[in-house]
Amino acid sequence: MSTARTRSRGSRWPVIIGLWTVALAGGFWLVLARGGPVTPAADALAEAHRPATPVTAEAARQSADTIVRLDYPDFQGIEPEARIASDFGIDRHILVYSRPEILSGVRVSIEVATGDVQVTTFP
Repeated sequence: MSTARTRSRGSRWPVIIGLWTVALAGGFWLVLARGGPVTPAADALAEAHRPATPVTAEAARQSADTIVRLDYPDFQGIEPEARIASDFGIDRHILVYSRPEILSGVRVSIEVATGDVQVTTFP
């Protein structure tokens, strides 16, 4: 009787090792299928405050959308008013996110040549 019990315990090890191998391989597959690591919010915000120069309209929009999404979530999803302005010969992308129903907004100004970002709110 003890031989049968020993034999049944011994036959469980290949099953346990097989299940462990499947779980380990599945975990690796899940990590690889998920893609690269998720960018933390602080890193995304820092990157949005330092766009590559010269700043294009698309890059300015992406930076402004990230800043608004992370710092001003009440204005997330609002289509900004976008324009290019020249202040004393310095070109800037200006994006204004506003909510007329609450009379407030966020203005993101990004200098084309240097990528300098300035964010103001109103009122």
